[in-house]
Parts: sequence; C-alpha cells; structure tokens
Amino acid sequence: MNVVIEAAVESADEAQFAVKNGAARLELCDFAVEGGRTPLEPMVREVSRRVSVPYHVMIRPRGAGFTYAEPELRVMEIQIDQAKSAGASGVVLGLLLSDHRIDRIALARLLGRARPLEVVFHRAIDMTPDPVAALDPLLTLGVDRVLTSGGAATALEGAPTIRRMVELAGNTLSVIAGGSIRARNVRQVVEQTGVVEVHARDVKGMREALA
Repeated sequence: MNVVIEAAVESADEAQFAVKNGAARLELCDFAVEGGRTPLEPMVREVSRRVSVPYHVMIRPRGAGFTYAEPELRVMEIQIDQAKSAGASGVVLGLLLSDHRIDRIALARLLGRARPLEVVFHRAIDMTPDPVAALDPLLTLGVDRVLTSGGAATALEGAPTIRRMVELAGNTLSVIAGGSIRARNVRQVVEQTGVVEVHARDVKGMREALA
C-alpha cells in the first residue's frame, strides 16, 4: 500500500526514531497528553537539523479547547512565523467557535499568515457537530489536509465517517486518519476508510504491516 505514515513526536530523538521506523512526515508538538501544544522553537530547530523528512509544527498556545481570543490569535501568528523561520513545511491548527463550528474568520486569518506553508486542520474537527459537514469551510478556504478520527474515540470506530470525508474531499483536500492507530490495525483502518495518509504516535512496524 502506498500510504504516507506521519508520526507525532515531542523531541528530536523521537523524530529520528520515527523516521528510522518508516515515518515519511512528522508532526512536532509538546504536551501530547493535553492533545498537543506548540513546541519550543529550539526543539523545532533541532529536529530540522537532525532529520530530512518534511515536518509540520502544531500551532496551539494552550491545551484547553480550540476557541481563541484576539491575544491568543496574535501569539499563534508569532508561532507560525517561528515555524516558517525554522524550516517547517507546514503548520497544524484548529479553530472553533463557542458552538463548536469552524471559526472561518480566524482560520482564514491564520491560513493567510501561514502561506506558502501547508496547513493542516487537526482533530478539533472531531469536536464539531458533524465532521463531514465541517469539511465545507476547509474546502472553501483551501486547507490542505485534515486530521480526524471521524468524530469517534478511535479511527477504527470512526471509519465510516472518515470514508465519507475522503469521498467528499476528493483530490482537493487530503484526509489523514488518526486515533489509536498502531501496526496491528493500520491496514484495517486504511482499507475501511480509503485514506492514503495515517497519523500515529507509535509508527513502529507500520511500514511492514502496509507492505
């Protein structure tokens, strides 16, 4: 299977280990136990120095929720600028309104700030009332990728929804399946969802499982 394996990592050592075990792209974050926050700039630069695969930087100033006030949006703009300066190929972000719909205005603002980097909308989409319907603003604004478990606790549980998202996105936006994916179930996730990209913390054995 020609599937892109993306690894979520929190250090340069983890980045090197993930690449050694088949990761073709990295997502750099900190405080993964809180769902991920923006990593410190020195760590990003160290990863850039030690690995050659593309990497995306999480843009999230705090761990609680995905609704941001103006001061936080300004911080996120600075974090985006730092990711660009460090050599990132993309940024990962997610912005919601208080009713959990996509915050189109804030997303458009940060999307413009991030270009020409790739922009990934993360699993905040799984907090929306309908992840499939939530693709519409992402497609309209030109987001490159979306990471999702289909609104479920795991990608396998959300597989039917992820498949619908893949079908709706077509070739315009790439859907990345994420959520408790391991070597033991990655083939099943890919077959049930139709994705060509997967995201995981532990990628060891995935390349062999997909061979």
